Formats: sequence, C-alpha cells, structure tokens
Amino acid sequence: MEDAWIVTEIEPYQKSKYKVYLNDEFTFLLYKSELNRMKIKEGDTLSKEMYSFILTEILNKRAVKRAMHLLKFMDRTECQLREKLRENFYPEESVEAAIAYVKSYHYVNDEEYALRYTDSRSRTKSRRQIEMELTRKGISPDKVDRAVQESEFDDRKVIREILLKKGRNIDLKEPKQRQKVIRHLLYKGFEWEDVRYEMEHLT
Repeated sequence: MEDAWIVTEIEPYQKSKYKVYLNDEFTFLLYKSELNRMKIKEGDTLSKEMYSFILTEILNKRAVKRAMHLLKFMDRTECQLREKLRENFYPEESVEAAIAYVKSYHYVNDEEYALRYTDSRSRTKSRRQIEMELTRKGISPDKVDRAVQESEFDDRKVIREILLKKGRNIDLKEPKQRQKVIRHLLYKGFEWEDVRYEMEHLT
C-alpha cells in the first residue's frame, strides 16, 4: 500500500454519489456528504491513514450492508455475491470484508447452496445440466461433485415425465416432432442412451 495518493478527479456518478480517482485510477464511490465531511477535493493528497479510515469505517461497513440486502431477497453463491458487490463499485478490500462477514454467519455457504439447488431440481433436470448450472454460478468442482453425489438422480424417470407432458400436445410418433424432442432432451444434458430407451418404450 502506498503512503499517499493524489485525488486526481471527483466525477459525479448518480444523484449524490461521486467516483473518486486516486492517481488517475478509479478507486471508490463516496457520497457528496462524505466528501464534504472529510473535506476531500480534487488535487488533495489523501494520506494512508485517511484511505484506511475510508475503507474500514465507510466502505467496508457499507459493503456488508449491501451484501445483507442482496441476500435478503434471494440465495446467492459466494461468486454471485462478489460480482454484485463489484458491480456496485466496491473496492476489493471491501468486497472481501463483506464476504468474510456473511460467511462467518453462514449467510453464504456454497456447499449448502449446491445441495439445496441439486435436491430441488433433480426431479426435473438432468444431472449434467445441474452440474453446468452450478458451475456457472461459481460453485467449485468439488462442491458440485459432492452435491450431485448426495442427491438422487433418475434421468430416465425425468425424461419419461417430460415425454408424457409433451405427448399431450404433439405426436411423438411423427418423425419431425420426434427429432425435435430428442434434440431438446440432448440439449438439456440427458444421455442419448437414456433418451433412446424412453422414446422407444413410450412410443
């Protein structure tokens, strides 16, 4: 960490928020009232002590509140929460502080998230699709593996239920419709052998 920074620009962002640039690099967002209270202006030198104060007493606390607000409306993975905080322009130090706080109270737990997600979808989606979805949400491979291993999967049963549902509206014996449904199931991550087996036994 440097000993001091030059406040090279204070740029209006939205309403009463301003982007603060230190040494020509965007560093954090502050409210106009905070800038006024700390008497921070363009061209000023920001000391190491003031920088630390802004982080610990303002931005870190604000990031924690933001994280709690985001989690109030929906479950999120650690990766998703990090992305949201970064989108809100919190510096990495504040992002890490917020993540550490919510993890310490188990408000974010990727392993439990993966287990809940897998259990609630294992009867409507393929194992492969759930694995891909969890990976996109930033869940680590070992946690994804553990979750799918602990859940009960019956891909053929899921395929059967999908075919029964689709069969109410379309003729699965008609070649074009049949191929369309097969492509849909393969796209959803089901194995060809399972799809073929259920198609043959249903039609």
